[in-house]
Amino acid sequence: MECIARHYQTGTPTRIVWQGNQITQVSPIHDPELLNANLPWVSPGFWDLNCHGMLGQNFASPQLTPDRVQKIVEECFRFGITHLFPTLTTNTSEVFEHSLEVITTACKQSNKINQAIQGIHLEGPYLSEEEVWRPDHQLDSIRPALWEEVAYYQKIAEGRIRLLTLSLESLNNEDFLEQAILNKIVLGLTKDSLRSPLFSSAVEKGAAFLEPFLLQLLESYSTNHLIDFLLEDRLMACLVGDGFSLDERLLKTLLKAKGSLHCFLASCMTSLTGLPPGDYQLQGVPVSISDSHFLHFQNKAKDVAGVITPLSTAIANCVNGLQISLADAISLVTSQPAKLLQQPIPTLFPGSPADLVVFYFQNKPHRFNQSTLEIVTTILNGEVVYGYLD
Repeated sequence: MECIARHYQTGTPTRIVWQGNQITQVSPIHDPELLNANLPWVSPGFWDLNCHGMLGQNFASPQLTPDRVQKIVEECFRFGITHLFPTLTTNTSEVFEHSLEVITTACKQSNKINQAIQGIHLEGPYLSEEEVWRPDHQLDSIRPALWEEVAYYQKIAEGRIRLLTLSLESLNNEDFLEQAILNKIVLGLTKDSLRSPLFSSAVEKGAAFLEPFLLQLLESYSTNHLIDFLLEDRLMACLVGDGFSLDERLLKTLLKAKGSLHCFLASCMTSLTGLPPGDYQLQGVPVSISDSHFLHFQNKAKDVAGVITPLSTAIANCVNGLQISLADAISLVTSQPAKLLQQPIPTLFPGSPADLVVFYFQNKPHRFNQSTLEIVTTILNGEVVYGYLD
């Protein structure tokens, strides 16, 4: 199979050929007609390390079924995502057990789903009350971090838990951090961890990223805390580029101050992603989706209640609003997540996996939150899982 599109790093019309699940040929095409043609772009498939759910279904839910897992994964293909990390938000142990069993079953039932779900992300339950302001976390399910509980979950998931976000306030001792890292689980810290006396020690022990900042909470952090984070190159920044969680100015500041080599984009999509504007309940909390796809609390119309915007829009926001190159924006959802997980860097070279996304993109400088990528084709393991090939 093959496709002809503009290489995301060079803009050059390029023929990419693959056999089975491996790229076999990458050849620039020096044709004057193609140089000016309306060709799509091609890049490695996108990685989303934080997705809570879609289409009205949360991954951390007693209603989750293998069919619903498949439906969410297939919806993610529409947005160019080939590497998905279902994210379980704070809930009871019974719900976690159920969700992990269901996701594992879905992976066993379908090779396509197994290829797409590259790991599971636990965002909780080891948080602090300060961090659980969002309605997709259950406040009464917060609990202290116990390695025995994580090991039990990992057994149910058959080793699929790859990411764990926790608050340092939840730790009774630092042995938990060492056990997680010994078991190859990538650790993320919540923002309140910046104020913890254990912060420096946690980074020394291997904590790898900090969860996203949100505009309405930034004022609760001192300048010194933010500077400590920005100067800590061992800690990557997880950024949300939906256009609401952080405004254009602050997102640009964080990206420039931290540096693109120390950042990655994640969608953090909630279960309401893909639903039409209207009033909803998110874990029992009244929320609304506006006509501009802004998810907010019904009693606080200016406050973000979660994210319902895919990575494809976040990439467009980075290029159009932040004025970074398309190649650099794509790296935030490909090479940077892979680096965080210590996986091979996705490339368009012979021998690389045939996990690709073909898309159209219209550059609109200084037009933040007004465009997205138009995904034409998503290819996973050499097979078209969304769209078509000409």
